[in-house]
Amino acid sequence: FWSRNFLTVAYLDGKKPSLIQQRGTYTIIKTLALDKDFNKIWYWESTGEYEKYRGQGQHGIMCADIDADGKYELVFGTAALDDNGIPLWHTGLGHNDVGYIADIDPTRPGMEIFYGIESRSPKNGVCLVDAKTGEIIWDMRKEHIMCILRV
Repeated sequence: FWSRNFLTVAYLDGKKPSLIQQRGTYTIIKTLALDKDFNKIWYWESTGEYEKYRGQGQHGIMCADIDADGKYELVFGTAALDDNGIPLWHTGLGHNDVGYIADIDPTRPGMEIFYGIESRSPKNGVCLVDAKTGEIIWDMRKEHIMCILRV
């Protein structure tokens, strides 16, 4: 199956940079965090009890302090890992093509994630998600997107 390899730097402890290696997008996702000497900090994969995280990847890996604890978390698609490699949430929406983390809605506390989902689902093709919890704030249904594209 198709897979992707990603590298990023995240401040998992809020102070020192850590190297993050990730493989997987459409099936099993494997993530390794390394310190500056390339020693393993933690390892996680979407198998066993974390099987529901399979196929939640995207074409990149994002990091930000999404839970406001001073440490970076990893958003590897429509799912997130805490700074210690323990899963925080997943939307269950599957593979997304794009995702952007920012304070998109200034009327809400914290950050949000804007997603463009690659899906045949009739809803959530474009959606806004609470970055801390993964809760879907709003979505555009497929028929609305198709109407916009025709205009």
